[in-house]
Amino acid sequence: MLLSLLVTACTPPPGSTVPSAAGAVDSVELVPGVTADPSDPSDAVFDDTRVVDIRLSMTDEVWDDVSENPWEERWHEARFEWNGEWDGEGDGEVVESVGLRAFGYGSLIAGKPPLKIDFNREVEGQRWRGLEVLKLRNSTYDPSFIRDALATRLLLQAGVPASRTGWARVWANGELVGLYTVMESIDDRFLERHFGNDDGPMYTINDIRGHGLMPLTDPLTYFEYETEVTGDGSDLVDLTRIVAEGSDEELAAVLDVDGFWLESIVRSISGSPDSFSADGNNFYLYNDPAEDADPTDLHGTWRIIPWDYNLDFSWLGLHDALLVDPARPWATTPFAQDPYTGEPYVDVLLERQLATRGSVDDTVAELVTGPLPYPELAETIELWRGLLAADVANDPLGDAASFDRTLDDTLLYLHMRWSNAVGWDVAECAALEDDAVLVREMAPSGSVGWATPTLDGWWWQGAPQRCINSDGDCFGLRVSETHYCTGLYAHAPSDMTITVPEGMTTLRGAVGLQLFGQDCSTGASFSVVQDGQVLWESGVLTSYADAEVMGDVPVSPGELSLLTHDLGNLSCDTTSWLDLRAVP
Repeated sequence: MLLSLLVTACTPPPGSTVPSAAGAVDSVELVPGVTADPSDPSDAVFDDTRVVDIRLSMTDEVWDDVSENPWEERWHEARFEWNGEWDGEGDGEVVESVGLRAFGYGSLIAGKPPLKIDFNREVEGQRWRGLEVLKLRNSTYDPSFIRDALATRLLLQAGVPASRTGWARVWANGELVGLYTVMESIDDRFLERHFGNDDGPMYTINDIRGHGLMPLTDPLTYFEYETEVTGDGSDLVDLTRIVAEGSDEELAAVLDVDGFWLESIVRSISGSPDSFSADGNNFYLYNDPAEDADPTDLHGTWRIIPWDYNLDFSWLGLHDALLVDPARPWATTPFAQDPYTGEPYVDVLLERQLATRGSVDDTVAELVTGPLPYPELAETIELWRGLLAADVANDPLGDAASFDRTLDDTLLYLHMRWSNAVGWDVAECAALEDDAVLVREMAPSGSVGWATPTLDGWWWQGAPQRCINSDGDCFGLRVSETHYCTGLYAHAPSDMTITVPEGMTTLRGAVGLQLFGQDCSTGASFSVVQDGQVLWESGVLTSYADAEVMGDVPVSPGELSLLTHDLGNLSCDTTSWLDLRAVP
C-alpha cells in the first residue's frame, strides 16, 4: 500500500541523529525544576493544543521600524522570551540576543507584521531548543487562524514532510501585538530532523511561481539556494531532463516519486490554488544525498517539502475549491502561468505519474478513510475553535464572526470533499428513533425557488462532476455548526408535499439555511400546513444562524405541505428541513 510505504517519512531514518537541546547555550535559561524532552525539545514549541506567550524586547525605535516598515525587512537585535510551560510574566525561557525582522510577501502589513526570529544571527552557533529560526505568521489571509495548522496536520499524517505549527500571543515591549501561528522554519535543522542529514542543496523558488519541474536551462533564474550547500544548479537541470525524458527506472533512482505524488494529492484535496502542482509555488526541493550511490556528485534523491497554506480550504470560495481536481490541479487556479514566458503552468511530473499510476481516486479514498478521517479532523477543528476564540477576539486582525464562519466553511468543505471522494456521508450522524420514518420515505414532491429539491444532501450546479452518488447530489446538510445526515433541501420559496404514513402522529426535526460559504440571505421562514391549517411555523432564519428545532408537531396520516418563504434575496435562501421524520 502506498501510504504504508510512506508512514515513516516524517521520522528520522535509522541511525540518524536528532538535534540536541539548546540548553547548553549560555544565553538560554531554563526555569529550575522544568525538564525538557531530551529527544526533541522543540516539540513543545509546536504544540497545537495550547496558546503560549512570546515576549520580544528591544528599543521603541527598533520596534517602530519592524512594525511600521515591514517591507524593508531590516534585521534588528531583540530579547526573546518564551512562556510555553508556565503562567505569568518573567518565568519563561530567555534568549538575550536574537535577530528579528519582518518577512513575507503578501502578508507584510504595518502594525502586525509576520516575524522571523533568528537565534543564530547575533550569537554565532546559538540555538534555542535545537532551533536556529522561528517564524511567526500573522494570518493576514486567514480569519480562522487554523489553515497552516490544518494543512500541516493533513500532510504529516499522510507522510509528507511539513513544518510543525503552534500558536502564540506575541508581545513587543510589553504591548500585545496579536495572535500568531508559530511555524517551524524549513532549514538545515528541519532537514536533519526529517532526513537525518543536511548535506545536500535545498532550493526554493526565486519569488517566481509557474515553472516547477518543466525543462530548465537557467535554473537559478527560477530557483535559489536556501542552505549553505550551493552549486551551479546543474543538478536541477539534470532532474528536469530526467522528468521529461528519462525512463521510469531513472526517475525512481533520483526522485522520491511517492512523496511528490502524495504531496500533490493532499494539497489538491485541501483545495489549494497555490501549491507545487497547482501553480508551481510554495515548495522547497531538497537534493538528499543519503541514498545516493555517489555522494560527491550532489545528485541524490530529490524530496519535496510544501510550504504556505493560507489559501487552502476554500479561500477562493467553496465552489472553486471543490473544483480543484487532483488529476489536473493547475486547471482551475488563477495563478498557473510562467511570468517570464507567459506559458501556462503544468505539473509535468504529475502528468507523467498519472500516465503510469492511473487515477488518483484510489489514493484519495485511501487517505480520507485512513490517516485523514473526517470525524477526527472535525473534532480537532472544534477543539481549536474553543482554544483560539478569545485570542482571535483580542487580535487586531481578528473578527469573532469571521473566525466562526471561516471554521464553519472549512468544516463544510472538508465534509463535502471527503464524502465526494468515497461516495457516502463521512460525518458522524445523529441517532434517530428506531421507529422513525424519514422524509425520503414519505414521497416528497413539489416545487422549489431555485434548482431542484434534494434528499439527504443538496443540489448544486456542477454537482454531478463533484458528487458521485447515483443522483449527482452532495452529502449531508450543514447549518451553523451542526451537521445533519438526513433531510430535505428545498430552496425558498418552496412548496413540497409529503405523505405521512399510517400510525405516525408526530413530525420532528429542525430547519435552517444550508451553508454554502456565503452570508447573503435576508431571511427565510418555514411552515407546516395540513388540511388548510398551519400546524407549525418558524421564525426568520438567515445564513449562519443556528437551526430552529421544530419540537413535536402533531400530524395526521396523509398529505401535508412543507412551505418555505423567502424575504427577497432568492439566490441565498438555501432552506433545508433537517433530520425531518415522522414518529408514532
